[in-house]
Amino acid sequence: MKNFKAYSEAQIKALDNHIADKFGVVDSVKTIEISDTFSIDVKIIKPTSRKNFYTLVSFGLGQLDMDVSKDMSRAPLKRAEIMLTLPADWFFDSASDDALQAFPFALITALVKLAVSGVWLKSGFGKSFDDVLSGINQHGVWLVRPFDMPLEFGICQFPKSFFAGEDAVNIYQIITLYDEELKYKSENTSDLLLRRFPDIFSHVFDNDRPNYCSKDEIERQKQSFYSTDEYGEQKPCAKKLFIPEHKIKKLLTVTEPYECFATDEITVKGKPIGYMYREEAESEFDSGWRFLTGYESDEYMANSGNIGAYPLNTVANFDNDIISHLEAPVGSAFVRDDNTDKFFEES
Repeated sequence: MKNFKAYSEAQIKALDNHIADKFGVVDSVKTIEISDTFSIDVKIIKPTSRKNFYTLVSFGLGQLDMDVSKDMSRAPLKRAEIMLTLPADWFFDSASDDALQAFPFALITALVKLAVSGVWLKSGFGKSFDDVLSGINQHGVWLVRPFDMPLEFGICQFPKSFFAGEDAVNIYQIITLYDEELKYKSENTSDLLLRRFPDIFSHVFDNDRPNYCSKDEIERQKQSFYSTDEYGEQKPCAKKLFIPEHKIKKLLTVTEPYECFATDEITVKGKPIGYMYREEAESEFDSGWRFLTGYESDEYMANSGNIGAYPLNTVANFDNDIISHLEAPVGSAFVRDDNTDKFFEES
């Protein structure tokens, strides 16, 4: 191949170190034969307590010197590797003929073959892969800088090279898109598509995630910018929960009263509940329960915009430990012990 430039030993070491440092220790490697003369490896990194998902990173795609546009020829955009994150319970079975299980390596193979054919893989690249992705709900691909990670994760600096644009390799993350999302991107821009996604979006593949460009979702997003107050007036409301609505599980069988109040530190930022107390209910639907991290300041609590009303079941999804205390009477209060990580009743 004319555009093939093998990694040097120093570059191999630099990329190996970058992957281990930024994404985690490689557990196993799968080799993919692209052609009779070219193959790549896929480094597989297992889930950990801090990164509860599989990470797949290609190793070797960056040996293809991609044909970038002339005005970008001196920028470090000629070389790229790609990555994909999968759920922690993903089952890898090389012998499986299940299309869902097979798609990760099939998709990486298809993208590498595109690069071999001369296609420039870059941030913002989008394409439909109806054949390769026929076994999943999303049939499009979008390449982005590593999602929800520091910028330096997406570029591995190589030892300085004499040749322009060869002193780094970019690492782009694969996000699978629904047909409507890919169409929206092609008709607009990647930035506008990104605005359709929630502020807190999981980069981990989810075959059943919402389609953020479906007609129903676009209408829901329009409505979500407003909530109705007790007088029937609409007011702006743009909070997006740390746990997306479609991920909320039914944990409680309680019907009424079922509402409670929790701070944004918990529901928006995802911090653990550290203090819970029950006071007299404010309405027939109010359970009286209030949930805080325990570190909110008086000034923070004085701003009603930092607090929201939610079903008890929703808050229980953020911290299952509260469930065993929900039958406690009005006047009860519980504090989380930092040493045992358990709640104890405040006297």
